[in-house]
Amino acid sequence: MLQLLQPTTGNIVSITASGTVTAEDYESVLIPAIEETLKFHDKVRVLFQLETNTGFTAGAVWDDTKFGLSHFFSFEKFALVSDTEWLNNTVKVVGFMIPCPVRLFALADLDAARVATVVAYCLTGLRSFLDYLLIHRVASDRTLTLDDINREVIAAYLGFLDDGMASTGAQRSRYGHVKPVLMALGQRGLIPIVTEGDEATFPANPFPHSHRKAKGESPLTLAQRREFTAAVKTAVSPLLTDSAAPTAELLAYALLVVALHTGRNLTPLLEMGTNCLRAHPRDNMVFLVCYKRRGNAATKVPLREEKAIESISSALSTVA
Repeated sequence: MLQLLQPTTGNIVSITASGTVTAEDYESVLIPAIEETLKFHDKVRVLFQLETNTGFTAGAVWDDTKFGLSHFFSFEKFALVSDTEWLNNTVKVVGFMIPCPVRLFALADLDAARVATVVAYCLTGLRSFLDYLLIHRVASDRTLTLDDINREVIAAYLGFLDDGMASTGAQRSRYGHVKPVLMALGQRGLIPIVTEGDEATFPANPFPHSHRKAKGESPLTLAQRREFTAAVKTAVSPLLTDSAAPTAELLAYALLVVALHTGRNLTPLLEMGTNCLRAHPRDNMVFLVCYKRRGNAATKVPLREEKAIESISSALSTVA
């Protein structure tokens, strides 16, 4: 089962898992908690505590894979608290694929995980915000209260961060550590929070065009494509045996293979139905039918009925 450790604070979701975790647990506890947090924050921090001898059903593994891929860039940090050796080793191996910092803690170190989060908020965000409030107090020549925290103050704080020395990434990090704290104070009724309109306390896009100058990735070289193909082939080979358990890692590899061969995006692939493979007029061929939301239409991709993975096109490995 899954259970919220405490009411969601800021953009932190704390979950404990024990016994047997099912798809229903994901759909009724974890997914709603994260999606509710993402309504008010750009990214979410997850503290996941796994009790000893916790197991996952196949449905739970699939829900975990599907939800993780559909919210791939929605996680700011992930802390796993567990004494389960195989899971910790798996996270160490595939952690580089997760686009956010991942930290592992033993169950005895749960308090340390919480302390590390509090320290990060204090040192990275609140210190700079309090420095700005001190300047604001001197400039206004009056004592500030929590009621003074409004859109005007937040906008001025963003200008304070843009001092010409801090990079956009550093500004985003500091602001990202302040907003959850202020949101938590608002949830407790300590400061007024306006969520809509021009007077909304927090701007919808505080750092516009921050990715405009980002350099795009270069295509993989032929040698890199061959190495990547060999690695993927090795990774998915257990799926061709009847004894392989449908782990989240194997399902993710399988989805990656389909994406590489078809060029389809993740959302259409995650939403494929059980009847996604349709008959093709040619022998040894089938159609993979995916729904494309943007055009409100279905797309068909012809596939050969073969199990071998011999090569991939020159597309980036991040084509999914």
